[in-house]
Amino acid sequence: PRPSVIMATPHVRLDPRGRPVALPSSKIGEFSALVESAARGGLRVGFAAEILLDRRMPAGAGASAACLPGTSWLLVELPPRIPLFVAIRRIRSVTASGLKPLLAHPERCAFVRSDPGRLSRLASTGACLQVSVRSLVRGSEELRETAWQTLRSGFCHVLASDCHDTGDLLLPEVEDLVAGRLGRAAWEALTCVNPSTVLADGEPPPVRGAA
Repeated sequence: PRPSVIMATPHVRLDPRGRPVALPSSKIGEFSALVESAARGGLRVGFAAEILLDRRMPAGAGASAACLPGTSWLLVELPPRIPLFVAIRRIRSVTASGLKPLLAHPERCAFVRSDPGRLSRLASTGACLQVSVRSLVRGSEELRETAWQTLRSGFCHVLASDCHDTGDLLLPEVEDLVAGRLGRAAWEALTCVNPSTVLADGEPPPVRGAA
């Protein structure tokens, strides 16, 4: 099925008090109008933020405003060379705030690339894991292989385009590649069923692709 909603999640950092920096509302409106006017079939744009956890998020940080609309899901990312034990503390600071962390591109973390078995430690925090299409087709061979291992691990929940530039691949452009390696059911779960569950503020199950 064709997507009906596209989520725009600009990068946001935490201020010295651990609060997300406000998104520029004028740019949000400008982008939304541009996409919706150019889209076919009534595609809608939703806005949230992708928050860099370069520090702990204290309780009451006001991060709920940056969540995916109508949900308690907060899209977060980790500094790529953060130690595993620090990463776990940062993610748990999100859950301690009453929010549900959706962790973008864990495959880019050095501790995952050195040992993909550590994905289970990330999953134990309660975070849902989201692999980026960009990691499947760009970057080093090590990064690409780690991304595929993450999809096959049984700990991944969502596959996202993570589109930054006009040359980046969109989800439909990798459908045959991913479905061919992981199976059609895994593709549908990662790109349609589970994202829909997240946007309904539900709890998606992890997906295990074909070996």
